Amino acid sequence: GATSAAPNVFSTSAAAHLDAFFFTTDTKIEPPTTTPPQTKAETVLIQAENETNAQVQKPGSSWDSVEEVKPSWRNGWTGTGDWYLSRGGDRLTYSFNTASTSAEFFIWVRDWDDGKHSPGAGTITVTIDGNKTGDFPENSIRDSQHQWHQVGKVTLRAGAHTMVVTKTATTSK
Repeated sequence: GATSAAPNVFSTSAAAHLDAFFFTTDTKIEPPTTTPPQTKAETVLIQAENETNAQVQKPGSSWDSVEEVKPSWRNGWTGTGDWYLSRGGDRLTYSFNTASTSAEFFIWVRDWDDGKHSPGAGTITVTIDGNKTGDFPENSIRDSQHQWHQVGKVTLRAGAHTMVVTKTATTSK
């Protein structure tokens, strides 16, 4: 279930604040804010809060990983909120489909960085269909806003896919 937290609960954390993921076969397409663009290229937009499974540790700290519903203390989220992943090994699983026979997709992540922590403190590992796509740090804009950044590419066949996003290290206090 989704939960909310008070605005100051996460002020000392260096978690991964995930808002959305975007896949496109066209390098010229900018990620959307809410709905995929009308284009001949194939696109997939996944809101971070639409996971099919969340495996997160809950030892009872104020900075435990949590789905943030309509977080008024975080600017620029889309959908119904974002995911705050704080502990190494915490993971979110997503299911999605592609229609192309086989195509190279460029992967974008929309996340949040307040600029108060060392670059890379919010790094995530992305695995698609059991294959590691890479380790990706948070966006480098560091302005306390959710921002898109392109993180990699992957070749996908037509059909169903599973993406697992894992927080690489525990970086909160």
